[in-house]
Amino acid sequence: GFIKLYYILQKKLTAFMGLRESKPTLPLDDAIRRVQPEDYDRIRQTFKRYGGHKETISQMTFIRDILAEVPSRISEELYLAFGGHPTKGISFKDLFCGLVLLSNGTIEEKIRFLFATISGNHGQVCLEDVTRLWNLSFSSPLPENFKSDFTHPMNVTKFTTWTQENRGISDFTKWLLSSHSILLSDDVYVPTFHETLAEYCKLSKKDVWDLERKFYLLKSKSETSKFDLKFFNTITSPPLPMRISTELFKWLDQNKDGYLDIVEMAKGVAYLCRFENTKRIQTMFNLFDKDGDGVLSRQELREALEELFDLLYRNQLEMVPVQQKINLDSEVDEILKTCIEGDKTRESLSLTEFINWGSRDGCVLEELLKVMFQLCHIVFGLRPQSREDERDVIKGYMVREMREKLQEGTIKYLIANPWFNSWQDFVEYDPRSTLVRYSNKHSKHHVNKPSKQKRNKQTDNTYYQEEYEQYEVAADNEVRKYHGPGPINNKILCQYDARNKACSVLTGEGGILKQGQQEDVHFVTLPEPVWKALASWYEGTYPLPRVAYTNRDTGNIELELNPINLAFLKHTSFPSRYQASKQGETGGITALSIFQYFMNLSGAGPSSPVGQPQNLNAPGVLNPIYRQHSYYGAFSRYATIKQIQEFIVGIFKLKSEEVRLWEMGDDETPILLEEEEKSLEELGYTDKQRILIEIRNKDNSWPEEVIQVMRKVQRQESEKGNVPQAVGQGKVLKGCTGLTNLGNTCYMNSAFQCLSNTPLFTQYFLVGRHLKELNKINPLGTKGVLAKRYGELVHDLWSGNNRTVAPIKFKWTLGRFEPQFNHFTQQDAQELLSVLLDRLHEDLNLVINKPYKELPDSGGRPDFEVSQEHWDYHLKRNRSIVVQLFQGQLKSIVRCKECGYTSVKFDPFTFLTLPLPADSDTNIDVFLIRLGGKTPERYSLKIDIEAHYSDIKLRLEKESGVKKEEIIFTDVYAGTVRSIVPENQKIKCVLTGQLYAFQIPPCPIVEPTARADSPDTIFRQRKLSQLTKPSQDLPTENNITATPCINGDIELKPLKASSTLDEEEMVQGERFIFAFHRKCIPTDTYFVTSQKSRPQIFAQPICIPFTPGNTNRTLYEYVMESTKRLLSDLPESCDTGADNKPEFPFNLKMVYKDGVTCARCPWYTFCRGCPIPCDETAIVSNVSFIGIDWQPGVLHLRYQYSEEKAIIDKTPRELQQLPNETPVDLHQCLEAFSREEELGGDERWFCKKCDGLQSATKKLEIFRLPPFLIIHLKRFQFTNGRWAKSQVPVTFPFSDLQPIPSESEPQQPNSEIGMLQAATPNDINKEIEITPVEPEDHTSRNKVYDLYAMTTHYGYLGGGHYVSFAKSEVDDNWYYYNDSSCKQTDENRVSKEPPYLLFYKQQGELNIEKISGELHDFQTENDSDDESEELPERSRFKCPVM
Repeated sequence: GFIKLYYILQKKLTAFMGLRESKPTLPLDDAIRRVQPEDYDRIRQTFKRYGGHKETISQMTFIRDILAEVPSRISEELYLAFGGHPTKGISFKDLFCGLVLLSNGTIEEKIRFLFATISGNHGQVCLEDVTRLWNLSFSSPLPENFKSDFTHPMNVTKFTTWTQENRGISDFTKWLLSSHSILLSDDVYVPTFHETLAEYCKLSKKDVWDLERKFYLLKSKSETSKFDLKFFNTITSPPLPMRISTELFKWLDQNKDGYLDIVEMAKGVAYLCRFENTKRIQTMFNLFDKDGDGVLSRQELREALEELFDLLYRNQLEMVPVQQKINLDSEVDEILKTCIEGDKTRESLSLTEFINWGSRDGCVLEELLKVMFQLCHIVFGLRPQSREDERDVIKGYMVREMREKLQEGTIKYLIANPWFNSWQDFVEYDPRSTLVRYSNKHSKHHVNKPSKQKRNKQTDNTYYQEEYEQYEVAADNEVRKYHGPGPINNKILCQYDARNKACSVLTGEGGILKQGQQEDVHFVTLPEPVWKALASWYEGTYPLPRVAYTNRDTGNIELELNPINLAFLKHTSFPSRYQASKQGETGGITALSIFQYFMNLSGAGPSSPVGQPQNLNAPGVLNPIYRQHSYYGAFSRYATIKQIQEFIVGIFKLKSEEVRLWEMGDDETPILLEEEEKSLEELGYTDKQRILIEIRNKDNSWPEEVIQVMRKVQRQESEKGNVPQAVGQGKVLKGCTGLTNLGNTCYMNSAFQCLSNTPLFTQYFLVGRHLKELNKINPLGTKGVLAKRYGELVHDLWSGNNRTVAPIKFKWTLGRFEPQFNHFTQQDAQELLSVLLDRLHEDLNLVINKPYKELPDSGGRPDFEVSQEHWDYHLKRNRSIVVQLFQGQLKSIVRCKECGYTSVKFDPFTFLTLPLPADSDTNIDVFLIRLGGKTPERYSLKIDIEAHYSDIKLRLEKESGVKKEEIIFTDVYAGTVRSIVPENQKIKCVLTGQLYAFQIPPCPIVEPTARADSPDTIFRQRKLSQLTKPSQDLPTENNITATPCINGDIELKPLKASSTLDEEEMVQGERFIFAFHRKCIPTDTYFVTSQKSRPQIFAQPICIPFTPGNTNRTLYEYVMESTKRLLSDLPESCDTGADNKPEFPFNLKMVYKDGVTCARCPWYTFCRGCPIPCDETAIVSNVSFIGIDWQPGVLHLRYQYSEEKAIIDKTPRELQQLPNETPVDLHQCLEAFSREEELGGDERWFCKKCDGLQSATKKLEIFRLPPFLIIHLKRFQFTNGRWAKSQVPVTFPFSDLQPIPSESEPQQPNSEIGMLQAATPNDINKEIEITPVEPEDHTSRNKVYDLYAMTTHYGYLGGGHYVSFAKSEVDDNWYYYNDSSCKQTDENRVSKEPPYLLFYKQQGELNIEKISGELHDFQTENDSDDESEELPERSRFKCPVM
C-alpha cells in the first residue's frame, strides 16, 4: 500500500512540474523525416554511447552533456517535458523527438509544446503557470502587466496569440521560440590533430596513426617512460653510429627539452622519407655541422667521412680488408678540391656545396640516407610506399644481421620458408645480392652497384603500379584483401596445440615448434625488428621468438629452438556469498570473505548460533577455490627461478616482494620455490610443468596462506569450533614463526611479534600462569576470553613446530570486544598494542573491589611522598602482570602564570610517547609568472604555518627581486583563476588549486583632471561599490579579497565564503586582465552542434597589464610576447595553409570567469565569446577575462606542450636537500618530552588558588621506570586540519639507554615492586620462581636498558606496511618479521630502519615480588570455555568507579 501511494504522489508531483504521460513534441516518423539520415544515425550512435545497455540516459547526462549551455532549471524542465523520468532516465524516442522539435519545429508547434509544459494536466494556463515560467529566467516578481493578462485562465488558442505578442517574456521563451533553438548539424569543420599532421608531413592519416601507435609502444618500453636520448640511442645504434644517433636526436628534438614527442618524430620521419632528396641531404648537413656556423670545417668534414665509411663497411656482407680502407685526409682534400666554388683556398663546405656533393651518384652519403630510411620504416613504424622500398628496407637489416655474430640473449624469430619465399617473389628480393660497396676509385666518388638485367622500364613500372595500387587500396579497407604473399602463417611449423586457448602467452609464443625442424629447410630466422615490421604489415600469426644461449656442452652460442613451455596458474576469484568487501582481491582471494566463513563455520560468527558449526556442503556456504590455469610461457632450460620471477614482476609491473612462485605437483600440493639460483634444467622441469604465481593482495595477505587455513578447516569440519591457527608446519627455532596477514593486519602482526619476544611476559603465558589468575567478572575485561586466546597464540608461536600461524581466532576475539579492530582496514600498531595490554590487564587483574578516593594535591610535600601515595593507590586498583612489567610513573608539574601556584601529580604510564623535535614551519610552493612571458619560476618557501600571505610576499620579494607591490596572489585551478588570495589570509587555509604569483607593472598615476561624470569613471565607481559590499556569509574574518582603488592601489575587502569570486569581484579595472588558453576538441559523436567542438581550458593563465588608453592590438601583442616561448619554428617547407597566414596565431575573445562562455551575450545565443578585433580601438573598460583561441594548425604543429610544463626551480639551496635529512637522536626526543609547554586559550588550566581558568605552564618528567619500557615515537600527528606522518629519521641505542639522565635529582626508592626471576621461553615446563625481595636502595635514574624489539612503518598515512624486528632469547640473534616471513638479520640492518615502537628491557636480573592475597571465589572449579557466558550479577564485585 505504501509503494502504491508513493507512485500516486510521484505521478501527481511530476504532473504539477509539467510532466505528462505523453508530450506533444513530434511523432517519431515525422521527426525522422525532418532530419538528414546521417544526423539520425549519428544521434542514434551517440545515444548508445551514453546510454549503454540501459537504453536510456540519465537526467544528469541530459543537463550536463546535451544542453550544457542552457541554465539547469530550464534543462530540468525540458527533460521532464520531453518525457524523461527523474530516476529511470529518458528513452531515445523521447529525446530524439524533443531535440528535433527544438531544432526544426515551427513556432506554432513550439508554442503548443510550451503550453503543454507549463499547463500540467488541467488544459489551461493560469497566473500560477506563467509565474513559474517567469521564474525559470528571473528571480524578481512577475510584472503587473503580465498579471493582469491572466486574471482568467487561457486555453491553447488564447495562449498562442498572447505568446506571439510577448515572446520576450523571459530568456526561455526567447530561446524556445527562435527559428532554431538548437542545431543538430552544421558545416563548421575543425581539423583533427591527425589530419593536420598528415597534411603537413605529406603522410596519410593511416601513416600518422601507425606512427603514433608505434611511438607510444616504444615510449612504454623506456625506463623513464619518456623518449629521451638514452632510449633513442638503444633503438637506433646500431645500425647508426653512436655519434650520428646522438646528433639525429638533437635534430629531431626541435624544442630542445631533451625528449621527443609524436609531432617531432612524425616531422623527422617525413623529412627523412617523404621529402625530396635535397631536404634529406640538408638534414645530414645539419647533423655534421656541430658548431652550427652554417659551414662544414675541414675537421667536421673529416669526422663525417669517418662515420660514413665506418657505416658503409659494417653494412656489407664481407669485411673490407684493413689495407683497402680509405685515407680520410686525401678524401677530404679531394672533396674540397672538386666541390668548392669560388675561393679554392677555403677549407670548408657551404650548405649548397654539401648538397651538390651529396647528390652525386654513388656518394658515400647515400649509405647513411638508406640506413635512416630503413630505421624510419622498421623502428618507427612507417609503412613502405612501394614494394621496392619494402625490399630495400628488409634487405638492409638482413645484410647487417648476417655480418653480426650471434650474441647471448639476442632474440630472433622463426618464419616459415613457404611464406618467406612467396614474399621474396612478391618484392623481387634476391638474398644473394649485397648492398652497395664503395669503389676503390676514390677520386670518382662513386659506389659500384650490383649489376641488373635491363628491363623495359615503362612496362615494369606500369605492371608494378597497377598491382601495387590494388595492394595499397586493400591495405586501407576494413576487410583486407591480399595481392601479395598474404598473412604470415607459421602454423605449418607448429605441432598440434593442445594448450588452453583462453590462456595468454607471456613470452609471445604463438605455438610449440615441431621436433626436427631445421633452419633454411623449414624456416629462416629474422631479426626481431624485421619480424615485427613484417607482422605489422602482413598481420603475422604464430610468432616464434627464440633466444640465443651458450650451449654448455659445446660452448657455442646458438638459438634454443625448443625451450621449456611452462604452464602458469593464478588464484581464481572467490565465489562466495560472504564476499562482502572487494578490498584486497589482487590474486583472487579475499581474506575478509574467508575470515567470515571461518567464524560462521566455528559457530562463533554473528550469523550462526553459538556452538553450531555450519555444514560445509550447505548451499551458498563456500564454493570451491581453484588455482586457475591462466598463462603459458617458454623459457630456456638454463633460466633460473630468479630470472623467471623478475620477468613476471616486470611484465605485470609489480614489486619483487609482491610475488612468490610455487611448484605445483601432481598431488596439487604447492612447494614454495626458495632456491632462486637453480635453473629449470637443474630442477628437472619439462614441458607443461605447472608454476603457481602468487600475488600479494592489496590488504597484504597472501592468498596461498589463507587457502591453506581454509583447507584445514574443511578437513576438520566435524570438530566443534576447531579453527586451526597453524598453517605452515615445519621445525623452526622457537619464537621464529610468522603470522599470516589476514587482510591489512600487518599492524597487529608486527606489534604481536614484539610483545611475544618480551621474555617474562611470554613465559608467564607459556607456563599457564594466566589461567590461574583470570578475572572473569571484571566488567572492564573480556571475562578472560582474550587472555586465553592470547595464550593459545603464544603457544603456537613458541612451539617450534610451525613456520606460519594464522591468528584468526585471536583477530576475531579482539574485534568482538574492540569494534574498531573488527574490520580489515589499516590500523595503528601502537593503538592496537595499547588496547591489547589494557584488555589483558583487566582480564588478569587480581583486584576485585577497586577502592576510590580523591587524592590530595602535593601541597609542597616531597616528591617521594606524593609519588608513593599515588603509586600505592594505583596498585590497590590494578594488580596484574601488565602493571608489574610495563607500567611506570610520570611526574606532572603545572604552574599558574597568574599566581604562581604549583600542582604536582604522578600518573601511571604504559607507553612513553615521545614527540619528534620539529619546528612549526611548512613549505609553500609559489609559482611566479614574470612580465614578458618568461618561464615560470617555482619557489619553495619555508615559512611559519601561522604566517599570512603578506609574509610570503616579503619572502618572495627577497628571493626573486620582484617588489611586493607588483605581486598579486591567485588561486589557479584547471587553467582558470578561481580567486585572488588576500594578503592577510593565513597560509594554513587550503586553496582549491596552486598558488600563483603574477607580476604586474607599477601602479600608473591617474591624472586628477579626469571628469567625474565620464563613462569610465562611472563604470569604475559602480564596480568598486559592488566590490566593497559586505558579504553576508563570511566564515572568518580572515576571508578577504583584494580590490583596486581608483588610483590603482590594492585594498582589502571581505571575500565570499565560497572562495570562488564573482565576476565583479575579479574585475581589476586599472591593473590587469586574465587570459585563458583554449582549444577545441572535435568529436564525431554528439547530439547538438554545441557539443561538436567545445572549448577546453589548458595551460596556465596569463595576467595582462592594463592601463587606460590600451588598444585591442596591445592585447594581441602582449599575448604574443607572453606565449612566444611556447611556439616552435617550423622548417622552411612548412605549409599549413591558412592557419599560419594571419599575423597572430590566435584569436582573442571576451569570456566569463569560467573561460568557456561569453561575457557579453545572453546564454541563448550559445556564444563562446565575442571576438576582440586586432585594431587600434580602445579596450572595452569592463573586460576582465579573455580567451585565447589557438588556431588548430598552430596548436597541432607548433605549440610545445613540454615548454608549457617547464618550470625553473628557484628553491633555496637549503630546501633542495632531502626532507628530514638530518637524523634525530632518541635522547633529543626524551628532552623534547620534558620540555615546558604553555597552556593557554582553550587549554587553560583551572587554578585552585585563583578559582578559575588561568594560563599556565606544564612540564612532564619520567619519575618511575618499569622493567620493560615501550617507547612510542609520535610520527602521526593531526596538524592543519589533517593527519600527516613525520619521516624524520631517528637514531637509537641498542644498549645502555638511560631514560633519566644521571645528573637528574635523586628519585624515590623502587619499593613495592619486587623482582621475578627471569625465565627464558625454553623453560616451558618450569614453574616461575616467586621470591619476595626487600626494597633496594637504587633509583630510576640509574636504570639502564637494552633494546630487544622494534616496530617500524613504511609508507605514509592511510597506507604503508608494518614490520618488526626482535632479538631472540634462544640464540641471541636478531630476526626480521614481515607477516608470515621470519628471517635472521643483524643490528646493522635494524639500525637503518625508521623506528615507530621501541621495546627496551632493564639490564640485570629481573624478579618480581609475590603479590599477596588469594584468588577470589569467582575463580571456580568450572572454568568454562564458553566465550558467550554472561557475567554473574553479584553486586559485591561491581567496581565502584569505572
